Amino acid sequence: PAHRAGLLVHVYTINLPWQMRLITLFGGDGIFTDRFDLLLRIRGRTPPATPDAILTRHGF
Repeated sequence: PAHRAGLLVHVYTINLPWQMRLITLFGGDGIFTDRFDLLLRIRGRTPPATPDAILTRHGF
């Protein structure tokens, strides 16, 4: 119903692999997660850097 009404579906907070796969299978438009590294792997992508490396690069 949401997509037919022109709405996007973003789901949060999804941290388990089976949940990420299920949301993707059902056509979710976005996933909020504490495990972006896991989500990228499930989606067939690799993280560009570790979270520590990203934070260090930005001065944290």
